[in-house]
Amino acid sequence: MSWKIFHTECMALTGMPHISTLQFAQRMAMAYHNCVLRHFESMTGGGVVISTTPFVPMLVAGFIYISAQNATQHSQVNWLSQIGKYIKNYWIFCFI
Repeated sequence: MSWKIFHTECMALTGMPHISTLQFAQRMAMAYHNCVLRHFESMTGGGVVISTTPFVPMLVAGFIYISAQNATQHSQVNWLSQIGKYIKNYWIFCFI
């Protein structure tokens, strides 16, 4: 996967003032989705990307839930561990 492009897409809205939770979640979900679409795994024969459009909103909804949950906490959070189940669902439902 192209992690540098992924990082650039993720950072487009991060840290800017007045960014809504919805915009943040949409940006992160589309950055991950685009990163996956740019990748082809040659060692395992790849995988065929099937219609992923219906599943991106599911990923956005998960990111919104996590962001809203973290907004009420004052302790440090591990965002990558929190999104794990949503990423797994993305892979289960999007690829064969």
